[in-house]
Amino acid sequence: MKKRYIEFDIARVIALVLMPLAHITEASMNSGLINESTFTESAFILKIASLGVFVFMCMLGVNILLTGHNTASDFAKRGGQMLLLGVALNIARYIIPGILGAVSHDNMQYILRTFYYSIASDILYFSAICFFFFALSKKFNFKWYLILIIGCVFNLLDFYLPTPVIHNDILGAILGNFTYINEDSAFSATQWLVVVCVGYAFGTLYLKCDNKSAFYKKSAVVSLAFLVATIVVCKLLRIEIFNEIGCQYENYNLSLIGVFVLFLVYLFLQSIVYFISVNIKNAKIIRFIVAFSKGITVYYILQWIIVCWASLILGIVGFGEDRYLSCIGLMVCGILIIVASTVLTLLFQRNRAAKKKDRNTVSLT
Repeated sequence: MKKRYIEFDIARVIALVLMPLAHITEASMNSGLINESTFTESAFILKIASLGVFVFMCMLGVNILLTGHNTASDFAKRGGQMLLLGVALNIARYIIPGILGAVSHDNMQYILRTFYYSIASDILYFSAICFFFFALSKKFNFKWYLILIIGCVFNLLDFYLPTPVIHNDILGAILGNFTYINEDSAFSATQWLVVVCVGYAFGTLYLKCDNKSAFYKKSAVVSLAFLVATIVVCKLLRIEIFNEIGCQYENYNLSLIGVFVLFLVYLFLQSIVYFISVNIKNAKIIRFIVAFSKGITVYYILQWIIVCWASLILGIVGFGEDRYLSCIGLMVCGILIIVASTVLTLLFQRNRAAKKKDRNTVSLT
């Protein structure tokens, strides 16, 4: 049986569980359900929530390292699956609600915009590209440090070379999956691949360590010291480091400085999570964490579908015309979506586990 690292399961849960707060705000702003004042009031909480994106991508790198399905063909197959899931998700969260929105508002521009967003960069499309990259790295037997170097070079080239000017929206949306075009290039591969590579490198070094407690004690001290020192230096040099930390909420334009700072934050938090994990003795809690961790893709898909359909329904019932959601109302919506997505994910995981058990029982008989 494959060994599970409960500290990574907890990190995945933390990374995903708060995402709906950021997503409902983004969707509400795009749909005109909130005004600028509410958006500004929510910014701090949402920047914190958006840190989960970095952790999620680090965990993607760790998962790629730990999975038992780790051949080049396995990664290529997984990449194809993530691509298809991305298409299916965008039909459910953009295309269908967009058609209904166009009909209810008598505005065909809804359909054009939803088609645009359905092909623009997203975590599932990004994950597909990452799996294809690691399929190639596995095929040619790249070492972890070469993978990390490639990720850094891609980021440097993308961040510092002039941003391509694309006048066709559809072409820009497609290219935005690979290189940064505009703020709709949510997770362009050339900029964000480095985060997955960092996770892969971290996991490689972590597995080579015999004393995990000593490793995390040193990691906590070193990461916190470097984080404080980096913030002080950046303040003296007048570098807006907190904009880097919140970049995925602002414009998704990620530099290597941002990667470094965010990794220090991640490493410090992961160290704390480790010492929490070793003290969890309750079997039910552990099963809950593992089940949720295994279902993070399901959770991600479900929460986005609920977010987009909730935005459509709120618009139909009158929000965005004479009245807007308040900051508290927005947070309540986000919490309700978190609860609903969690319950549905666990039910889905339980049903899938039951079907798998039934298949195994049939094969034995």
